[in-house]
Amino acid sequence: MNHEPVTAPGSSSTPSIKDSVQRLVDDGVETVDAIKGRVGDVSEHAYARLAAFITANPLKSVAIAFGIGYLAMRIKTSPLLKVALTGVFGYYATKLPAR
Repeated sequence: MNHEPVTAPGSSSTPSIKDSVQRLVDDGVETVDAIKGRVGDVSEHAYARLAAFITANPLKSVAIAFGIGYLAMRIKTSPLLKVALTGVFGYYATKLPAR
Protein backbone atom coordinates (compact mmCIF):
# COMPACT_ATOMS: atom_id res chain seq x y z
CA MET A 1 0.00 0.00 0.00
CA ASN A 2 1.21 3.44 -0.91
CA HIS A 3 0.61 6.03 1.85
CA GLU A 4 2.19 9.00 0.11
CA PRO A 5 -0.02 12.10 -0.27
CA VAL A 6 -1.66 12.36 -3.64
CA THR A 7 -1.10 15.71 -5.38
CA ALA A 8 -2.68 17.02 -8.52
CA PRO A 9 -0.51 17.13 -11.62
CA GLY A 10 1.35 20.42 -11.87
CA SER A 11 0.90 21.32 -8.19
CA SER A 12 3.81 22.03 -5.90
CA SER A 13 4.93 19.54 -3.28
CA THR A 14 3.27 21.40 -0.40
CA PRO A 15 1.84 19.38 2.47
CA SER A 16 -1.65 18.15 1.85
CA ILE A 17 -4.67 19.51 3.70
CA LYS A 18 -4.95 16.21 5.56
CA ASP A 19 -1.39 16.61 6.89
CA SER A 20 -2.05 20.21 7.92
CA VAL A 21 -5.24 19.26 9.74
CA GLN A 22 -3.49 16.35 11.46
CA ARG A 23 -0.75 18.71 12.70
CA LEU A 24 -3.40 21.12 14.01
CA VAL A 25 -5.18 18.28 15.81
CA ASP A 26 -1.93 17.05 17.33
CA ASP A 27 -1.06 20.57 18.53
CA GLY A 28 -4.55 20.92 19.99
CA VAL A 29 -4.24 17.63 21.86
CA GLU A 30 -0.91 18.72 23.35
CA THR A 31 -2.39 22.06 24.41
CA VAL A 32 -5.41 20.42 26.04
CA ASP A 33 -3.17 17.96 27.90
CA ALA A 34 -1.03 20.84 29.21
CA ILE A 35 -4.13 22.74 30.38
CA LYS A 36 -5.49 19.61 32.09
CA GLY A 37 -2.21 19.22 33.96
CA ARG A 38 -2.28 22.84 35.14
CA VAL A 39 -5.92 22.64 36.22
CA GLY A 40 -5.17 19.46 38.15
CA ASP A 41 -2.25 21.11 39.92
CA VAL A 42 -4.30 24.19 40.83
CA SER A 43 -7.23 22.13 42.11
CA GLU A 44 -4.93 19.94 44.23
CA HIS A 45 -3.31 23.07 45.70
CA ALA A 46 -6.71 24.66 46.42
CA TYR A 47 -7.97 21.46 48.05
CA ALA A 48 -4.85 21.26 50.24
CA ARG A 49 -5.29 24.89 51.34
CA LEU A 50 -8.98 24.32 52.08
CA ALA A 51 -8.24 21.16 54.08
CA ALA A 52 -5.56 22.99 56.08
CA PHE A 53 -7.96 25.88 56.81
CA ILE A 54 -10.73 23.53 57.95
CA THR A 55 -8.31 21.60 60.17
CA ALA A 56 -6.96 24.80 61.73
CA ASN A 57 -10.39 26.49 62.13
CA PRO A 58 -13.13 23.88 62.51
CA LEU A 59 -15.71 26.13 64.21
CA LYS A 60 -15.12 28.99 61.81
CA SER A 61 -15.49 26.53 58.91
CA VAL A 62 -18.86 25.30 60.21
CA ALA A 63 -20.03 28.91 60.69
CA ILE A 64 -18.97 29.80 57.15
CA ALA A 65 -20.79 26.75 55.78
CA PHE A 66 -23.99 27.69 57.61
CA GLY A 67 -23.64 31.30 56.45
CA ILE A 68 -23.24 30.26 52.83
CA GLY A 69 -26.25 27.96 53.16
CA TYR A 70 -28.33 30.76 54.67
CA LEU A 71 -27.33 33.19 51.91
CA ALA A 72 -28.13 30.58 49.26
CA MET A 73 -31.59 30.18 50.79
CA ARG A 74 -32.14 33.95 50.90
CA ILE A 75 -30.96 34.40 47.31
CA LYS A 76 -33.66 32.00 46.23
CA THR A 77 -36.33 34.17 47.89
CA SER A 78 -35.01 37.74 47.68
CA PRO A 79 -34.40 39.47 44.31
CA LEU A 80 -32.60 42.40 45.96
CA LEU A 81 -30.10 40.14 47.72
CA LYS A 82 -29.62 38.23 44.48
CA VAL A 83 -28.51 41.42 42.69
CA ALA A 84 -26.28 42.53 45.59
CA LEU A 85 -24.49 39.19 45.88
CA THR A 86 -24.00 38.99 42.13
CA GLY A 87 -22.16 42.30 42.33
CA VAL A 88 -20.07 41.17 45.31
CA PHE A 89 -19.12 37.88 43.64
CA GLY A 90 -18.30 39.71 40.42
CA TYR A 91 -16.08 42.16 42.29
CA TYR A 92 -14.14 39.45 44.11
CA ALA A 93 -13.91 37.29 40.99
CA THR A 94 -11.93 40.07 39.33
CA LYS A 95 -9.78 40.87 42.37
CA LEU A 96 -8.78 37.37 43.56
CA PRO A 97 -6.91 36.20 40.42
CA ALA A 98 -4.65 39.26 40.74
CA ARG A 99 -3.26 37.96 44.04
